[in-house]
Amino acid sequence: MSLQAGIGKVANAVMSGFAKNSFENLVMYSEVLQDSTFELIDSGKMNFASASSITASETCYKKILANFDFYKDKMLLRPQTISNSAEVIRRLGVIAIKTAIEFDIYGYVNSTHIAGTKMMNGTGGSGDFARNAYLSIFVTQSSSKEGNTVSCFTYGFPCRSYGTQC
Repeated sequence: MSLQAGIGKVANAVMSGFAKNSFENLVMYSEVLQDSTFELIDSGKMNFASASSITASETCYKKILANFDFYKDKMLLRPQTISNSAEVIRRLGVIAIKTAIEFDIYGYVNSTHIAGTKMMNGTGGSGDFARNAYLSIFVTQSSSKEGNTVSCFTYGFPCRSYGTQC
């Protein structure tokens, strides 16, 4: 089975955790490759990664370019129509690790909007992977960025039209 990770610090941290454990021979099939993907490749824990783009820090990006001969056989960039294909995601049995903004007690997950109106994450691959993965795991911080006083676990959303039911 392949892994997929959402964009952001939380999903990136979860993926980095795989390098510190006994997981081996990992494969990634995702929309975007981040720093943690290359950490896993460097540590020998990940054998191959496929995505439609790379979103890396400046340091990681320079490392990729400086060692391109090493990375070129360990990654493949595909068109987004393939990387986000529901059929391919299902067929590969992808385990999706998605970043959530908040959860509610009814099992709904908001992974796109803050306060129901401000777009935080795009709606593109998030829904494709959440709906079609063999297993979707949503991760989040315990509280919001604003003063760490607002819990990311809530009673209910003001508008459930943007949520994904678990």
